[in-house]
Amino acid sequence: MQEKRPVWVIINAILIIVIILLAFFIIYDLFLRNRNINLDNKRALVTIMENIKLGDSGARVEEIFNHHKTDTLQLKKLENEWLITMPYEFGATDCILWVDFENNKAVSLKIRLSDSKDMKPKESPPDKIKEVTASSFYLISKSLYSSCFLEGDLIIMPVQKTSFILTSLGLKVVIVAYVSYLIIRFIIWALRSLKKMK
Repeated sequence: MQEKRPVWVIINAILIIVIILLAFFIIYDLFLRNRNINLDNKRALVTIMENIKLGDSGARVEEIFNHHKTDTLQLKKLENEWLITMPYEFGATDCILWVDFENNKAVSLKIRLSDSKDMKPKESPPDKIKEVTASSFYLISKSLYSSCFLEGDLIIMPVQKTSFILTSLGLKVVIVAYVSYLIIRFIIWALRSLKKMK
């Protein structure tokens, strides 16, 4: 005579399948979906950079962004720099267009990987950087001396403000790690439960 399996074993099996499917969709979101979306975003980013000229005002930069943007590109305005960002790609292959301003005029344009303002993607166009005069060098270097010195880099550029980038990346990593942890714990619990039944 064959034993009937308790209902909770069937429910556990269904829950394991649901959790595995949930993990698959989270991993798909991190690895594949954004990579496909960002192909168009990278082309738009290059077009935006090519259309912005050094010396353009903030209003002009915003107008160019609005004309060439895709649905998923975002403009983030910080104090003296604006960032045009795209959705995160696993492996940090997503790009950011950094537009630095001085007196509300664009003074540099750089496309970089989301990991760092120093990491340039292979396919990105050359940077556009305004030449620095001796007087502006003194003012900029005086105000940024400590941050440039701490980075071990005497390049004249503002300190990175990437906390919002790390926040979105960190949140996804924490969610995936936590869901993975729950899946593993649940599988261990289910296996132990099945073992006790035998």
